[in-house]
Amino acid sequence: MHPAEPAFVLPRAAMQGRGLTVKLLVLSLIVLLPFQWLKLADAGGFALKLPYAVPLMAMAGAALHPRLRAGLLGWFRESWPWFVPYLFYILLILPAYYGSIAQGSPVRQGFFAVGAAAFGAAVAMLRDPTATMRTAGFLGVAGFVLVTEFLGRQIDTSWAEAIGHFFGGDLNFVIYAFLRKVFNVAGDPDDNLAILASEKNAVSASLFVALAMFRAGTRRRLDLWGMAAMVPMLGLMVILNTRSVLLPLTLGLMLVGLIQMRQVPATDRPLRALLLVLASVVVVGGLIALLNTDPLYGMLNARFSLGDASSASRVEQQAWAMAHIEEAILLGNGYMQIDEHPVHNLFLGAFLHGGILPFLLVVTFYLAVLVQWLRFLARIFLTPGFWHLPLRVEWVAMLPLLPLIRVWLVGDSGHPSLAEWTALALFFGFCAANRRAWLTAAMQANKGV
Repeated sequence: MHPAEPAFVLPRAAMQGRGLTVKLLVLSLIVLLPFQWLKLADAGGFALKLPYAVPLMAMAGAALHPRLRAGLLGWFRESWPWFVPYLFYILLILPAYYGSIAQGSPVRQGFFAVGAAAFGAAVAMLRDPTATMRTAGFLGVAGFVLVTEFLGRQIDTSWAEAIGHFFGGDLNFVIYAFLRKVFNVAGDPDDNLAILASEKNAVSASLFVALAMFRAGTRRRLDLWGMAAMVPMLGLMVILNTRSVLLPLTLGLMLVGLIQMRQVPATDRPLRALLLVLASVVVVGGLIALLNTDPLYGMLNARFSLGDASSASRVEQQAWAMAHIEEAILLGNGYMQIDEHPVHNLFLGAFLHGGILPFLLVVTFYLAVLVQWLRFLARIFLTPGFWHLPLRVEWVAMLPLLPLIRVWLVGDSGHPSLAEWTALALFFGFCAANRRAWLTAAMQANKGV
């Protein structure tokens, strides 16, 4: 049973039209999301990148389009417990960042937050999101591969060469000799520092969103095409080798399996469990056989053992941040860096830079997202008729894992990137759309009585 709380009411104008504008907005952001390394302009420390054009259009649409205004009300109704605290957090850290080399960070976060609300409004008003999500997810991954392959050919390299070096255990080639050069082709190919190799982390997070939406966008219970296409998608994410994305991806796939087990009839569950175990054994065995070369195994073991330089630097960052937090608990120290890097943790960053109040606000933000996500999971497992959208709910359910995990690990003081904001916008947009679908079904049932 869905909670019978008041929901947003659609004005007559919002019900007119076929929603093509809304579909194009949603499709465009997911497709362009992996291209955050393409910069359009710079303004006061804020870099305007290619995917940012879509939130800008969504903001304009929410201001002018009655359908998007109605969707914004629905999205805000679902999101306000975490959205409002984060907006206050942004306002409070503005003085702490002002005049520093990172003064554009709060501005960027404000842009992402408002853009996510406008984009979430479009998601909430999708009439039939199935084909849109399927197409957007596939084009987001395929488009990134094709564009980077084309650019790579301009500098005499390719994905085939990068994959060969990866299986030879040379991750540095993939990141620095391939991706960095490809990313810089659109700017200055000879300037290796024009676009940082860390942009591949944003790409990897974007592919997480695209993969989830590709698999969610079907009505079929047995999605053979989706499973087949997912294999190279997962392979690409492994090659990109971003731990802060591979961790939520792994947990998300486990969650998908659990929800799928819950959805099959009780009499079929032992067989489904056996098939899942056998499939897991085959996949893991195949990966071990494929990856069991000395150079590649050594590289992966070093990368994921948590004993590498990256992990050690994070431990050092945390100790450094805690020491400085004690010096200025109430008002913070202003923006600070260690070894020319900000602390890679949203909570420590908020406390270090802004003091206790920004820290409490980001804790509120995080707990609100976590609680709402856990309530969503509880409804999936306890209320069979909860989900009314023509989307695979298990793939929608994995979206919040991306921001919930990455804010503990990423740079820019742990602030959510555009990919994490997109994941939140999609998840809560679908929650709003599901509530609207439930109300529509309830009203139709009442008329039939």
